Amino acid sequence: RDIGVSHEDAKKKINSETWNLFQSEWDSGKSDHKLGEIKPSVRPWKTAHELNKRDEVVITRLRLGHTRLTHEHLMTKGVKNKCVCQADLSVHHIFTCPNYVNVRYRFSIRSAETIKTDDIENQENVIKYLKAIKYYHRI
Repeated sequence: RDIGVSHEDAKKKINSETWNLFQSEWDSGKSDHKLGEIKPSVRPWKTAHELNKRDEVVITRLRLGHTRLTHEHLMTKGVKNKCVCQADLSVHHIFTCPNYVNVRYRFSIRSAETIKTDDIENQENVIKYLKAIKYYHRI
């Protein structure tokens, strides 16, 4: 039966309304989740085509604030990892340690907030930065 709406138009409308409903749930905080604290939209994050799966995992772990480097002591019941400056390692510290200010400058990393953006160039620079300071494989 013809209802005056094309199949494609109906599909687009249903898809749009589904995303809107999901976003409303996300915004309301009904779903208590760590990801909601750092990701305001339910839409997928943009990722650089140059990033491989490992790079994407690293970026996601940084965004969540949970990395092997910063949390392995919880699994091994060992001592918390320290930075070369002897501060406790955290994702925030990785991006603010005074020892790496020149390296951050070289890769245009202004703050820890860099990891939360959808900016493709920022993601690529974060990966380069982590490799330069020898933390990439420990994330």
